[in-house]
Amino acid sequence: YALGFVVLFSWWYQYHVTSQYVVGTTATVVWNHGITMAWVALMPFAAALLAENINKPNMKWAVFYFGICLFGQSF
Repeated sequence: YALGFVVLFSWWYQYHVTSQYVVGTTATVVWNHGITMAWVALMPFAAALLAENINKPNMKWAVFYFGICLFGQSF
């Protein structure tokens, strides 16, 4: 839970820091932010899945899903 909160907070903070410098927006910018927020919305599920499967044989899938969510937010 704490890891999920830290990741969500860091993305939320970075979003507000970068958006204060935007003078005008285009449809591309709006779609990019929308898709980024969609990936951020998936983070609690990824963190819960990772916490539930820690040190279990199927942990690799939880780590994979968490990594995909982090990768999706990097755009």
